[in-house]
Amino acid sequence: MLSIIGFLIFAAILIRFFPRTPIGIFMYRYLVELPAKVIEKTERKHIIFLIFGLLMIQGFASVVSIDLAILAALDASLYIDVMITAGITSTVVRTKSAWVYAKSKMQNMLPRRIKTSARASKGKPRLPAASSSPSNDDERRGSLALAA
Repeated sequence: MLSIIGFLIFAAILIRFFPRTPIGIFMYRYLVELPAKVIEKTERKHIIFLIFGLLMIQGFASVVSIDLAILAALDASLYIDVMITAGITSTVVRTKSAWVYAKSKMQNMLPRRIKTSARASKGKPRLPAASSSPSNDDERRGSLALAA
């Protein structure tokens, strides 16, 4: 155990302080780049299969053959993968529909006056309407005076 830890510490020192040497390049390629490529290719189904495979093999090792344990682990991992995918999909759909529902309810809760005034403020400002009171001879509205 200590030799593995010592090797990793030695490799980290070489990679960090002597990256241009041939041994530093070699260790960087096989201890950093190669594991990163392997991890990059790993998918969710691989992790689930690994977990269930270890559990199934331990549980079935004394009862059935290893082939049946691997098949059972594959079946269980596929089932769990489908359930996770279906759960995430339904959660996204519910969240989206709940958001649309809440948005429509909030818009319906606003009074009509506020909605129309909010729309009117976006466009041109309205001019006040002239009062439609009857003309009187005493009032000077317009260019000509009205006869009595």
